[in-house]
Amino acid sequence: MQLSLLLLISMTSQLDSTDMEKIKEAVGLAIEWLDDTEELVEANIYQYKMEELERIYILIISNMLKRRRFT
Repeated sequence: MQLSLLLLISMTSQLDSTDMEKIKEAVGLAIEWLDDTEELVEANIYQYKMEELERIYILIISNMLKRRRFT
């Protein structure tokens, strides 16, 4: 997760508004889930949520890189 997050942060200025909104929505939903979740949830559930966010980030980054290649 750390690598894709660092890559995303370094590319933030290159993201279009649609991608930024997708990221904001995904992070907002994850924060809401964390706020509503009991403190003693098993670690694998947190891991699943982190992987869910990572899949969104990777999709956005890969789409952005594809657009750059064909522009």
